[in-house]
Amino acid sequence: MNTNNSETQLLKRLKEREDSAIKSLYTNAFKSCAKVVLKDGGTMEDAREIFQEAIYSLIVKLENPDFSIKSNVNAYLYRSCFNLWVISKRKARRYSSIDASPFELEDDTADFDFKTAQEERYNQLYACLGKASAECQQLLKLTYFEKKSDAEIAPIMNYSKGFVKNKRRRCVQALRACVQAT
Repeated sequence: MNTNNSETQLLKRLKEREDSAIKSLYTNAFKSCAKVVLKDGGTMEDAREIFQEAIYSLIVKLENPDFSIKSNVNAYLYRSCFNLWVISKRKARRYSSIDASPFELEDDTADFDFKTAQEERYNQLYACLGKASAECQQLLKLTYFEKKSDAEIAPIMNYSKGFVKNKRRRCVQALRACVQAT
């Protein structure tokens, strides 16, 4: 695969979805992709999924006659794996929910009234929400009660979409700290 001709042949075989071309990529490029994922806290299963996604993406892009790789195939796949891993980690963080453990009741609730304990925890939460800034209150209300996306919230609060995400993270962290302190 060192010569331009052999890479062109490999790309042609990939476009035709030949198994031998995919096996060749696994042999030559998987280790570097796995290193990216494993060094950044991923598992070998994560590395396999990311690599498969990178190969699939490459095959789909090869359908476009205007597509070309400016480096070699291994370098292209390495960069694709890196980008896909970063995106995967961002998605995982985005979909992680607020830690509800300070609000959960223990299993052995037989000794005290469930309703009273639940009301006490909600009162803690609402007290902390009341202490939050007006911006945080509005942002949390729009996000969690009205179920608006960052793109919908940004113009309402006159923020950029990226700032909405960062501001919400800071507000949730402050809320958690307040609840844990009480």
